[in-house]
Amino acid sequence: IPIYLWSATKVAEFITNASIEMGNLPSGFVEGQLFTSIDSNPIIKLVAMLFGQGIGEGSFEKLIGAAVAVVAYAGLFIWYRKQMLKEA
Repeated sequence: IPIYLWSATKVAEFITNASIEMGNLPSGFVEGQLFTSIDSNPIIKLVAMLFGQGIGEGSFEKLIGAAVAVVAYAGLFIWYRKQMLKEA
């Protein structure tokens, strides 16, 4: 559960600003309050934030970090798939 909360916290400012810009912030929110979401794939959300920060800041290190995370995530997925096929 902590990774879900961590990813929701990391994207709260972005989601709040995007909701304000699109004019669909839920009613009842006061200034300074943040809006966020929790979904089924927090790891990809964190990788996307890292990639976006790398592009926005021109940070080669963050872009490399995002690329490494994507490769690691894909590797875990492939390993998990092989494990499931062995059991089938």
